[in-house]
Amino acid sequence: MREESWRRTAQTYGELTSIPPRYADVDVMRHLNNVAVGVMHLEARMRWLMRTLAPDAWRADGVRLRPRWLATDFLGEGHYPDAVDAGVRCLRVDSEGWDMASGLFQHGTCFGTQHARLSAWCDGMPIALPDAIRHSLQAASQPLAGSGSPTPMAPRPEIGDFAWSVSLQSRFADMDADGHAGEVALSRYMETARILGVRDGVPDLSRALQAEGMGLVVGRVEMTVFSLPRPPRQWHAGVRISRLGTASFTVQCALFARDACVAASDTVLVSIQRDAMRARALPETAREALAPLIQTALAR
Repeated sequence: MREESWRRTAQTYGELTSIPPRYADVDVMRHLNNVAVGVMHLEARMRWLMRTLAPDAWRADGVRLRPRWLATDFLGEGHYPDAVDAGVRCLRVDSEGWDMASGLFQHGTCFGTQHARLSAWCDGMPIALPDAIRHSLQAASQPLAGSGSPTPMAPRPEIGDFAWSVSLQSRFADMDADGHAGEVALSRYMETARILGVRDGVPDLSRALQAEGMGLVVGRVEMTVFSLPRPPRQWHAGVRISRLGTASFTVQCALFARDACVAASDTVLVSIQRDAMRARALPETAREALAPLIQTALAR
């Protein structure tokens, strides 16, 4: 996806929505946190749905419109406090859902793109799109030649598929307007599980990177949502490392509620030289810490 130049062009999306970053969106590396960037894609998407369907499309008492699959690419850094211009385009619609592309721009430069596959949901599970919603979306869709198809959604894993497990306390603030653990909460749980899992499972990694003045940034996140339950009191997350590259590696996480997998994610972490904020090959000591822990990626 990140190689598709049309995603990085503001004209692809037509009308842009201005979103002001918040100071709370800034992380310890002083750029916009990856989950905060995901929130901006969500905000742009919801504004588009409100314009396309109805002003109250952000809430629902029956059918909910929520993601089944998200792929977010981080192409650069977003910064506080300058406004972010966000664009959205509906690419295709079928009986099971629809695909949307979104892009985030600061000072005319694209620093993030996302592809979202959305569905109608009822009682916590995806259903066929109601005809009225499908017809409205089809009228607003703008198919784009060469947009391709997204990567197939991940299979639903079991907790035993993962090398490490992490317990996470549920919070009232993590429920969205319809009482579910929304995509922002799921993304934050995945982020926390990934950090705790890698920190505890690969304790030598951080020391190896710090010795070289290096760090890690998020390059890409894919997330598949399998169900939308009411949040349990406690979540359990599985964490594993599935790929090791020259300057990056992939961490797979899955979030479980009452032994059922709710969502799974693949996060590509890129090694950088901190002072230059440029990608740099993983030092050999870091590779030696990671290599014995690689597990085969879950088949799609």
